[in-house]
Amino acid sequence: MDNISEKRLMNFSKSKILIILAFLMASLPASAAAYELDLKSSTYLHLYQVDQISGTDTDYAPLYEYLSLDLWEVGRPELSFHLYGWGSIDLGEESNSNTGDGHLSSAHVRYRSNNGDRQLRVGRMLLTEGTTLEALDGLHYRQSLVNIGFSLFGGNPNEGDGSEDSRGDTLAGVRGFFISPGKMEIGLNYLTEDGDFGGDEREEAGTDLWLKPTDSMEITGHALYNLSTSGMASDDLSLLLSLSPSLDVIIASEGYIYENLFQSVTNPAFLSSNINPADEVRITRGEINWSPVGRLDIHGAMKNTDHTEADPGDNTRTEIGLDLDTSVFVDKIGLRFASQTGDLPENEYNEIRAYCMATLGSIRWSLDALALTYEEKISGEDQTTQLVGSAGWKLTDNLDLSGDVRMTKSPLYDEDLAVVLRARYDFGTGSGAK
Repeated sequence: MDNISEKRLMNFSKSKILIILAFLMASLPASAAAYELDLKSSTYLHLYQVDQISGTDTDYAPLYEYLSLDLWEVGRPELSFHLYGWGSIDLGEESNSNTGDGHLSSAHVRYRSNNGDRQLRVGRMLLTEGTTLEALDGLHYRQSLVNIGFSLFGGNPNEGDGSEDSRGDTLAGVRGFFISPGKMEIGLNYLTEDGDFGGDEREEAGTDLWLKPTDSMEITGHALYNLSTSGMASDDLSLLLSLSPSLDVIIASEGYIYENLFQSVTNPAFLSSNINPADEVRITRGEINWSPVGRLDIHGAMKNTDHTEADPGDNTRTEIGLDLDTSVFVDKIGLRFASQTGDLPENEYNEIRAYCMATLGSIRWSLDALALTYEEKISGEDQTTQLVGSAGWKLTDNLDLSGDVRMTKSPLYDEDLAVVLRARYDFGTGSGAK
């Protein structure tokens, strides 16, 4: 058995343990302890067929199960337990993979003080602190002291997607922040990861900013600096202006230097083939959202993407759209018109999209149609068309069923047909004290 198969088998075993544990805990009577249980199950069956222009036809049928379990007030009001994960198995004969897969993405105990000024999490968790976004097996502590505070975190990185070999052995960091409630939050953080990265170990510093100087203005921003390579990795800044109750304007800019951003990757196989490590990109965009009358929304946007590398090249996209709420036949209809110009032929096209959605009792449905017309033919074709239909049925307050059908024809696919079937169940019990 190869390493990939072994990892899939181990992940699938974890997913089975997850499912058994979740349902055992869900079966406990509410009177057994002073806790509140919230268990959610989402089951997805993907059925899709791809007929490529090259003549290769493939069929896939992966089945996914997602579970989330939250236990509140475990023994005392400040304690809770949280468990999230997924498991999958491919039912398709042509996928050449009958093994299961899965991942326990979160399993941790949390302590949160009554006034919220202290929080401690221990176990597996998704960590978000300033510019840090990590999957971690370890500890996270956060403390607030009036207007200032800090957080500490450390443990083992955990990706859960088979790429653990690309990560280090240990990760640790700290963040300090200043808060003026409703007006400002500024944070500084530091992170280091110990591992065999084919060069310097991963070490980075970041800052995050949220400002609301007036009721009509909001500013958010992040900046990440790679200390190992002595260069900026990424930055973003966004300005939201609410000029009136019916008019909002957004101006934003974000940039990435891939050489510094992906320095932590140890194995080039885990770096997407669509990304050139030597590339740098700057994206600037502006949006306007206007509601001239009660049921009508007008949307306009422009986005410019600037790459230092000739491939994928630069492009500029403009878009205008209309959304109308109506009670005639459907609840809402919308139109989008867009045009993009670029350095490469595949980046130049005109786009039109139309959609509608409605609710009839416990049933909801929608239709979405998209057409792209390229300036030059790609593989002999000058158009991409796609039609998506969705429907959902709410059987009870806790259970609903839904499904999507998507049909695509493009320069890459002679036919691309996908069906997604979903079942979601929400089970809860307890005193409701959460």
